[in-house]
Amino acid sequence: MKTLHIVGSPRAERSLSRKIGEFAANSVGGPIETLDVHAEKVPFHTASSIALNYGFGDYAALDADSKAAIDAQKRYVEQLRSADVLVISAPMWNFGMPGALKAWFDLVLKVNDTFSMDQNGYHGHIKNVKKAIIVTTAWGGSYETAPMDAYDYFTGHVLTALGFIGITDVKLVRLEGVNADPDSVPAKTADAEKAISEYLSA
Repeated sequence: MKTLHIVGSPRAERSLSRKIGEFAANSVGGPIETLDVHAEKVPFHTASSIALNYGFGDYAALDADSKAAIDAQKRYVEQLRSADVLVISAPMWNFGMPGALKAWFDLVLKVNDTFSMDQNGYHGHIKNVKKAIIVTTAWGGSYETAPMDAYDYFTGHVLTALGFIGITDVKLVRLEGVNADPDSVPAKTADAEKAISEYLSA
């Protein structure tokens, strides 16, 4: 099986989310394609690239920024469609996802391609991804339960976006509060790896 690993942290080898994400990708077996959204410098949609997605305009007439967005979008969607397993590893930043990861989502949620609309509502079209693992870290505290769960915009956004395009078998793995208690990192890492292994073997 092929795994696509989307890396959402710019901290390279210092990133705990990336470390656990790499464990997940390696645990699948088979080829791994890695996209580091910060190193990649994922382009942002422009007014013209959005319009082209809806059938307005012509690619040849686009400016350089708009062409860059469309070209990247095509490549990212192809990567997604070629994967059997998706791994996304990213920290929670200011209660949400890093901007570069949001830019990637904005490109792969492509109308009439990864999703469509009709009189019955929205339909996701990414059926090849059979399992997805989301690894997220929050260094300052825990956002899984009340009252702090109200500040967690990362989880809902990622799960909703994946479900919107048809990826519904998703395992969320959290590593929280590790900055406040650095001695807990080995145990929390072991728990995360155990949860990932059990999910992949199920």
